[in-house]
Amino acid sequence: CTGCITSSESLLVNNCSLENHFSLLKESYNTENSFKLSIISYQSLESLLIIYKQIKNIKNNNRNLDYYKEIVNIIGEILNVDFIIPLNNFILYTLNLCYKEFLDNKSKNEVGGVICSECPGWVCYSEKKIGKISFQYMSKIKSPHEISSIIIKELFNKYLNDKINIEKDLYICSVMSCFDKKIEPIRYKTGINTVISTIELEEKFKYYLNNQNNTIINNKIIDINILKNCLKENKSMKEAKKLIKNHINNSNNMINFSLYDFPFNENYSSNFYIEFFAYMIMKENPKYFMERKDGRNIDTKEIIIYSDENKKDVVYKFLISYGLRNIQNIVRMIKSKTIKYDYVEMMASPGGCINGAGQIRVEKTRDDIFKDIKNGFEKLSFEDDYINKSINNIGQIVEELKIDSNAFSQSFKEADFSKSDIDW
Repeated sequence: CTGCITSSESLLVNNCSLENHFSLLKESYNTENSFKLSIISYQSLESLLIIYKQIKNIKNNNRNLDYYKEIVNIIGEILNVDFIIPLNNFILYTLNLCYKEFLDNKSKNEVGGVICSECPGWVCYSEKKIGKISFQYMSKIKSPHEISSIIIKELFNKYLNDKINIEKDLYICSVMSCFDKKIEPIRYKTGINTVISTIELEEKFKYYLNNQNNTIINNKIIDINILKNCLKENKSMKEAKKLIKNHINNSNNMINFSLYDFPFNENYSSNFYIEFFAYMIMKENPKYFMERKDGRNIDTKEIIIYSDENKKDVVYKFLISYGLRNIQNIVRMIKSKTIKYDYVEMMASPGGCINGAGQIRVEKTRDDIFKDIKNGFEKLSFEDDYINKSINNIGQIVEELKIDSNAFSQSFKEADFSKSDIDW
């Protein structure tokens, strides 16, 4: 890990493991009433794709949807879950919440800028090492990881609450790129039972690929709409699962579940916070001029938006800052109250989430992996209205479920080292 959690928290994180996952399935979720669901991040998919292409002896850099589909379904088989949902639409919905928060903050001009709080490692560091002077700058929006579990759990509460015991029968696990993500369900208790890092799946994934032969892999990929529409039938859990399987088998729709979803993938590492902001700003203000600048090291980049191409008036200034070595620059800005950026995308892992400590170790360098991903997406075209459709889709579900917006907000608290670091 990156060292941003304490020893006691590490013990809790170790219990949030693949072994714990299988133990829970065997002991508590092995009845026909159980509904086992997994969420998977695109960063984990990119890590698994490298191993997949090595074992399949695929030499090109192309990003083929069939590759991703097979990988997702293999993970579904390995984890022994009923269905698996990509995180991407939840990412877009969360980005839109953060964008609204950013604009609101900018209009009020209450603080000098906003710092992304997606990364649990950075949040822990802020609470333990910097203290409450940093909290006014921290984004209050929870991560897509947590928001996805809140929405999924509320779907079951609304449509199947009288048919099952949600707490006992619904099981949600996730596959994420970083060990720090295991902190979130411990901290927020929003519904995810187990977080599995990508590297924990490596051995079983390789074994499955090497011994697959003619094994039929069931299609387990669904999106949130499929889940909602089938649960609305208000059947028993057994019947709900049957409805979803029938829908999958009878539908030709490809679920988008990797970077294919995004028409902005310049900085594809960590859920595209600033890329999304820049995309929205330039779309709404076509006369503006955007400039990208490399920072003082490989893990820092600036995006500056000017009022026009003359570059005299700066409208917005953003910073992408990854890795613990760059945190001290942010700390200095916080302590001196001189944050000169409107938004800082801060992640604890060098290279960001796609290079998280929970990813599979490979011989390629980080730069080579990033280059392969970028080259693989150069020839793709995107639907122009995909973003709005995805955001509105999740937004309509949230409205239908009447989820209070406060459910997606987080707060921060300064560590009290007089107590156990588990208790605080």
